[in-house]
Amino acid sequence: SLYARVRELRPVADPPQGASVGAAIELVADAPCPYWRDTVAKSYGLGTVSRAIPTGTAPSAFLLRLLGDPLSATAVVNPQFLYYDATGKQIRTSTFTISLGSNDYLEIDSSPAAMTIMKSVGGTLTQDDTLLTAGLFPQPLDPTAHGNYYLSQWPMVKVAATSGTPRGELIFPRMWG
Repeated sequence: SLYARVRELRPVADPPQGASVGAAIELVADAPCPYWRDTVAKSYGLGTVSRAIPTGTAPSAFLLRLLGDPLSATAVVNPQFLYYDATGKQIRTSTFTISLGSNDYLEIDSSPAAMTIMKSVGGTLTQDDTLLTAGLFPQPLDPTAHGNYYLSQWPMVKVAATSGTPRGELIFPRMWG
């Protein structure tokens, strides 16, 4: 929201015709998020090899999809999301206990307001936050703690699984602060 408030009333030396008082006005913006953000979210495909994820300068919450393999009859068992800093040091792992068939997926929302795990199995979408069985819930990408925007050093991510060929998609707006 945007609102204005009068900070000061004072006489004006040469007021416009008909006016006798001037005012200093302060415009104040009140936003639920203190950062600038992309108007269109970025989308990155994920595989079993670490991938650098270019971010802005502020932490970015994301939507993560862990996907079954549509080209294989083999299920993706116990998919994992692995998060690394720009040097390759592992920061966090999230393990989900589920078998994903060829058209199944998990959708994890890391935004602090949501922090949910949705599963689509056999075409039915339901929330199931109990699927995270090891590690930490995925947190927003943090370019300050795990990379350097100004040197183009980015946090890295990948997916893994006990068996099957996991794939993923990371969707987020870059944030600047």
